[in-house]
Amino acid sequence: MLPPNALIRAYGPGLGACFIYALVALSCSPNSDPNVGEPNVSRQGGRHSRLFAQTADPLPNGLATATVAAPSANPTFVSPTTATAPGEISPIAIARATAAADEFRLAFGSCNKQFLPQPLWKVIQATDPHAWLWLGDIVYADSADDISVIQKAYEKLGANPDYQAFTRNRLVFGTWDDHDFGENNAGKDYKLKRQTQAALLDFLKEPADSPRRRQEGIYTIQDLDGGQIRVFVLDTRYERDTPHKNATPLGEDIGDILGEKQWAWFERELANSRARVHVIASSIEVLPDDHHSERWAELPVARSRLLKLLAQYSRATTVIVSGDRHFAELSLMKEGKTTYVELTSSGLTHSWHGGKNEPNRYRVGQPYTGLNFGLLTLKARPPRLTIQVRGRQNEVELHYELPVAPPVSAAPASK
Repeated sequence: MLPPNALIRAYGPGLGACFIYALVALSCSPNSDPNVGEPNVSRQGGRHSRLFAQTADPLPNGLATATVAAPSANPTFVSPTTATAPGEISPIAIARATAAADEFRLAFGSCNKQFLPQPLWKVIQATDPHAWLWLGDIVYADSADDISVIQKAYEKLGANPDYQAFTRNRLVFGTWDDHDFGENNAGKDYKLKRQTQAALLDFLKEPADSPRRRQEGIYTIQDLDGGQIRVFVLDTRYERDTPHKNATPLGEDIGDILGEKQWAWFERELANSRARVHVIASSIEVLPDDHHSERWAELPVARSRLLKLLAQYSRATTVIVSGDRHFAELSLMKEGKTTYVELTSSGLTHSWHGGKNEPNRYRVGQPYTGLNFGLLTLKARPPRLTIQVRGRQNEVELHYELPVAPPVSAAPASK
């Protein structure tokens, strides 16, 4: 999150100019539309987004390079693995994604039906990103009791020549949403979640000794660009309560999304981070609360907890990326001295034109309803962050830029 004295001027279709303090990107959702394809439109997590902003004042001290930290593991839990050993991530991919670069590029996106044409991989490859972040719904493989359904879905996507060419020697990481978790809108009660966790980690070529294979849930961090960027990959499925089942006598839903182990991990890694840029990857939208699809606002206590943590640990420039909606939009919400910005980028193979008419009190400008992906670019000299949403012809649909303050020597001690 940007501090209160840092302003960002944002541009986009119908935006004119506005001022913001932080950035967020979203992915794609399957429950708000008929999920029709859109044939005529121009090592962990991700959403596609593209933004440009300009700060009015330099950021204060408190920024530095990040150290790599593994997610907390639960030694009492062992996630089942498939019979075949997971693949290996190319050493070239790891080196390219984690080394410092004069211009670092992170692409991201979500909502990808493996049985539809895959028109964006060549377009995304043309931007030559150092890494790719999945933001959920990597495949659509809903099944109540057959793990082979999702395994075959990953196999089909993995066999696509354009996807293979794009991911060769490129770090791929990310999170899931409901359709690759296992069932539409599923959460903590889904009975195959341990098996689908193993299937996803196999697809992402997660090492056999990774903490993600021992913990409950797929949350993790990924440090990029010599530690200048830290991506917090959230798991919004594994411990998610069903909305409206945990209400107080006054009607407030006190259900959770992350679970206490993930909350503790998230706060600890935020507090200890020395990265200059934080990317918060959520598979569902955080800010919008006017629509009826899945969103953090369905569980308001959890949403409030997330926003308070982001405001508390606001030293780094923060971008929230999320998905699930099948269109792209920019949302802006001011709360106290903090302004949160969220960019939704969705989807890769299908989109929903009805998003143009959907209410969102926090939306800035117009939503983009064509196929889209996101691209985050961090330039070293002068330090500047660019975030964009791009369409099928690689055209810029949303665009922000902002300067990034120089690093400091140390991170504050964790509380």
